[in-house]
Amino acid sequence: MNALTNLRLNLKRLRKAQKLTQERLAERAELDFRHYQRIEGGKWPGLQLHTVESLAKALGVEVYELFQPVP
Repeated sequence: MNALTNLRLNLKRLRKAQKLTQERLAERAELDFRHYQRIEGGKWPGLQLHTVESLAKALGVEVYELFQPVP
C-alpha cells in the first residue's frame, strides 16, 4: 500500500473508532465536508500538508500516525 492509501484508510478507521461522522470530523478540522469526503474516498485534489495536520489534530493523533500501515 502507498502512503495516500494508508492515509485514507487510517482516517476512516480513526473516525469510526471515535464514532464521528464524516461531517463532524470535517467540522472539527475546519474543512469543507465535500472536500473531506473526497479525501476519504481516495480523491486527492489539492491535498496539502496543512489539511493533513488539521485532520490529525481533529482526531487527536500525530500526523505520522495517519500514514502508518493499516493493521
